Amino acid sequence: MKTIFLAAGSGTRLHPYTTDRPKWLLPVGGMALLESLVACAHDRGATEVVVVRGRKGGKLRSPSVVYVDDHDRFNMVHSLFKAEAHLSGEAVVSYADILYEPDVLSHLVAADAEVSVVVDFEWEAYYAARTPEPLAIAESLVLEGDRIVDIGQPLQSGEFPCGQYIGLMKFSATGSKVLRETYHDLLKTYRGRAWRNAPRFENAYMTDLLQELVDRGVDVRAVPIHSGWLEFDTASDYEQVLKWEKEGLLSRFLHIDRIPKNPSVLSAGGVVVRQAEGGWEVLLVGDGTDQGWRLPKGMQEPGEGIERTALREVAEETGLEATILQYVGRTGWTYQYGGEWWDERVHFYLMHPVGGSTLKHDAEFPKVEWMPAEQARGALRFDSEREILAIARELLDPSSRPGVEGKR
Repeated sequence: MKTIFLAAGSGTRLHPYTTDRPKWLLPVGGMALLESLVACAHDRGATEVVVVRGRKGGKLRSPSVVYVDDHDRFNMVHSLFKAEAHLSGEAVVSYADILYEPDVLSHLVAADAEVSVVVDFEWEAYYAARTPEPLAIAESLVLEGDRIVDIGQPLQSGEFPCGQYIGLMKFSATGSKVLRETYHDLLKTYRGRAWRNAPRFENAYMTDLLQELVDRGVDVRAVPIHSGWLEFDTASDYEQVLKWEKEGLLSRFLHIDRIPKNPSVLSAGGVVVRQAEGGWEVLLVGDGTDQGWRLPKGMQEPGEGIERTALREVAEETGLEATILQYVGRTGWTYQYGGEWWDERVHFYLMHPVGGSTLKHDAEFPKVEWMPAEQARGALRFDSEREILAIARELLDPSSRPGVEGKR
């Protein structure tokens, strides 16, 4: 799963807090807004994170993030299609000036419509706490069951929306394809011209594009939540959240203790196996001590696919070239480096060696050794990697390991 964050907005309504930085670097709960969102995405399984940033630039501490620059000062739809090269397959698209609890993202990831849109049904209390006239900042939302039929349009007199779009959505592989086709179809006709609620197509709002998909018969469905998010559109929004946090009142709308507290690192590695006379053997790397053994793994580089990360790290740390048999699972831990705490999220793959030599491993670990699977389980330093090895061993059933039987 990939996540694209739309972060090119100038943040003028958040001055003076955004005079010298983009709004997604504003600190909330001890960490920059977007660092919290990226950590949340990594924690919920995202393996590719793209940030579309504006003229103020900015950079996160998470090292594997890919940046796309949008200096045109248009709007969300334009920003999204600056990252069109990444808009394929299943993709989550998120505004970068919001904050949400991890469970909000979990509900979205579990949705299976062509287009899934997070909708807050308890919006009114939150909006009323932000402004004396909550309907003044609300937009239309009309549902038929969970199917969206009207979204993000100016409210008509007497109209009261059943929920509010929060700026978080997911496109299936089919949905991404339809989204791209719809955008380019509209661009041919409306480039430089007024379209829906925008004075020109380049300034189109994301809700206008969602409404266009609805009107074209695309399956656009609501993913319901009941609070658990915040929006940072104005200086007053930001000041109010800081005030609520200081007074212990923020939990009315969002539980800040559920938000990741550390920047995240995305890594990948392999459970490399071969079949020996006594059973399966596992390749481990170690520091030379009895309990210093690890599964080979390492950090993802920007723009690198997660499977490529796993294969590269195995090759560097063990000297062996390998092929991926199947995905094993993901785990994670927290560690301290450079005076900061980091959350590392690691994806592991079951692999089989196809070449190379353990004599050619890099210097990160002095030892590389094949061990019988049961011995390896006891030798691993951390419970999290022992659990990954246990899952891998379950996968090594004859019916689920084509191409492994009999190989050395």
